[in-house]
Amino acid sequence: SHEHLGNVRTDDNTVPEAWQFNGLGDVLLEGRFRVTPHVWAIGGVKLPTGSHEERNDDGEVAELPIQPGTGSTDGIVGFSFQGGTVQPIAASGPAGHYGRVPYFASVTYQFRTGATDGYRLGNELQLNAGGAYPLPHRLDLLLQLNGRRRDRDEIAAEPDEEGFTGGTYVYASPGLRWSLADRAAVYGIVQLPLYQKVEGLQLTADRNYVIGLQTRF
Repeated sequence: SHEHLGNVRTDDNTVPEAWQFNGLGDVLLEGRFRVTPHVWAIGGVKLPTGSHEERNDDGEVAELPIQPGTGSTDGIVGFSFQGGTVQPIAASGPAGHYGRVPYFASVTYQFRTGATDGYRLGNELQLNAGGAYPLPHRLDLLLQLNGRRRDRDEIAAEPDEEGFTGGTYVYASPGLRWSLADRAAVYGIVQLPLYQKVEGLQLTADRNYVIGLQTRF
């Protein structure tokens, strides 16, 4: 759901606008190729499976950045480093209270291949690093540092609005993961902003929540 105040004024009052989105968004397919024992090359594509023409009850089309889909096929390239170290842990395993504490660092770049109805979203650079500390009862304590740099959007119909897009964000992201089986787990992460610098006047979040289910094949 999304709500904001529109630019149209009636009797000197701003007009509220609201949308309710449901359904599938864009799908990301990503592959990794091991270059060295600890370094992986990343390549992917984001497919325009989500709708980018959602309207509200008044028939107003939502702006592209808040649509479920972008309408464009985007490419993704990057690298990831993965390692681990044996440390004393709270959980008990085959080695007693010692276990492997994994960590990672990655950089990815998402580039847009075109515009949708004259609106081209900015390219995006992401830097991520973190690790997982084993706890009892199949729990892992997660901690990540997430950085994101988004270029300005290109808006053919309203180039003056481009100055209100793009920005740099850095988050500290603690969380928990619970293993359901050897190859499946559920997790939850809260992103707490350490640094946010946006272009012009934009909305920012005090915190972001991420929940998910992961599995390996």
